[in-house]
Amino acid sequence: MGACRSLAQKLDQSNIVPIAVLAALLAGVSIFRNVLRMGSLLDAPSTELEALIANAFQSMMDAADPATATLKLERTS
Repeated sequence: MGACRSLAQKLDQSNIVPIAVLAALLAGVSIFRNVLRMGSLLDAPSTELEALIANAFQSMMDAADPATATLKLERTS
């Protein structure tokens, strides 16, 4: 968990939970792609995977910020 705390500090995040979830997401993608050799992940261009992962990260970080989450809820209602 030390690595997650370190990353949380670098990202100026007080909540370590989203950082741990992001690390788990990366580990899962890596396992599915490199260990299980999942075809769709192997065949996808690296740029597409990077964009999808970056979007997932941004969404999770936005969700971890109560001010941003409230703003999004107000826009959809």
